[in-house]
Amino acid sequence: MQHRLVIEFYSYEELAQHLRLLSPAAAIGVEGFCGAGKTYLADRLGSMLPAVSLDTDNFVKIQDSTLYYPEIVDLERLAEALEEADSQGRRVVLAGICLRDIAQRLSRTLAPIIYVKEVARTGLWHGLFHLEDFETDGGARTLVNEPYLSDLLYHSRSRPHENADILFVRDEAVGGDEGNNLVAES
Repeated sequence: MQHRLVIEFYSYEELAQHLRLLSPAAAIGVEGFCGAGKTYLADRLGSMLPAVSLDTDNFVKIQDSTLYYPEIVDLERLAEALEEADSQGRRVVLAGICLRDIAQRLSRTLAPIIYVKEVARTGLWHGLFHLEDFETDGGARTLVNEPYLSDLLYHSRSRPHENADILFVRDEAVGGDEGNNLVAES
């Protein structure tokens, strides 16, 4: 039986302090559903660690609603930005959807991977409907446009919300930046 140690953080600073203790050798990954607050968290951590904050959305080369999200990311430009940070000896926080697929295409290791889980007042934490409904109702796929479709397919296949090293919970009911509940699982 495998045991998981759960560490709870209650502020961005506590999370940053925890990350400072980890080796800066690999880029820190921040993933979650579209609109969960990945970029905000990455930028915040970037200023607190300090680190270079990169978002895959800034490397989208074409807007194509028929392609899987990692296929529209300019991997060459993203690799150059990562290499530049590496050459300067700077730590990197990389945010984006479908992040493990992008990292694999870049042959990059992300450690740790932080999953941003935003809990809406309705109790839903992944978009406008339950992920399980998307998985069981094939017709729902025709109602979802890119990049949301890529995001849902990635979540269904890769289960990043279940496989993250650190879980960052943003609870709308709590409100405010420092009122968020952070849970690290290792």
